Amino acid sequence: VVRQADVVVGADGLRSVVARRLALASRWRWPSRIALVTHMRGVEGMGETGEMFVERGGYAGLADVGHGVTNVAVVVPSSRAGELAGDAEGFMQRWLAAHPVLGPRVRGAERVSPVRATGPFAAHARRGWAPG
Repeated sequence: VVRQADVVVGADGLRSVVARRLALASRWRWPSRIALVTHMRGVEGMGETGEMFVERGGYAGLADVGHGVTNVAVVVPSSRAGELAGDAEGFMQRWLAAHPVLGPRVRGAERVSPVRATGPFAAHARRGWAPG
C-alpha cells in the first residue's frame, strides 16, 4: 500500500535528495567554498554561544557541543583546494595558528575527531516547501 505523507522533512544536507526531487534547491558557481570541520577538546575561552571569525580569506566558526568539546570549522574559497589536498589537517592547523585570536585559543587544544572536508557550498534554496 502506497500512502502520501502529510509532511516530508528533508533534513538530508547539502546534496539533499528531497530538495533536488522537489526542485527546491539549485547549485551556483559562486561563491564556491570548502569547509574543514573537526572537534577539539580544551579550546580556551569557550562559552555557551557560538562564535564566528570572518576575514577576507575565509571564516571560522566555533560551537560548544558539550563536555569540553568544541566544533571547529574553517571555510575557505574552493580556489585554495590545492593547498589542502592530501593534508586537510595541516592546512586547518596552519589557518587557525595564523589567526591572531584563534591561534592562542586552540594552541593547547586536543583534536578528538578527524578533520573532514566538504563542499563546495555554492547552493541556494528557492523555497523551503513544496505543494503535495
